[in-house]
Amino acid sequence: MTRVGGGRACAGDPQDDGKCTCDAGYGGRACKDRKSGLPVWAVALVSLVGVAAGVMLLGIVYLVYRERRGEPVFSSELINPILQIQERELKAGL
Repeated sequence: MTRVGGGRACAGDPQDDGKCTCDAGYGGRACKDRKSGLPVWAVALVSLVGVAAGVMLLGIVYLVYRERRGEPVFSSELINPILQIQERELKAGL
């Protein structure tokens, strides 16, 4: 490790202007910080996509669960309360 301008340590290649050029995969003032392969925005995007996929999977599991119980979340039958009352009255003979 050599010293560059201002007495800073340089683990990479010291330059004539006092700067330090780090080896591939390292960064920071003393070239000790390992650089990640992905930028921060990519990590955030992958995390958001993962959370969205998890929420969608839970929604599908919930829909299947309700279907198997016979209580579907979405029904193709339109329920009209007035017609239900009239059907009950007809069955009761009123």
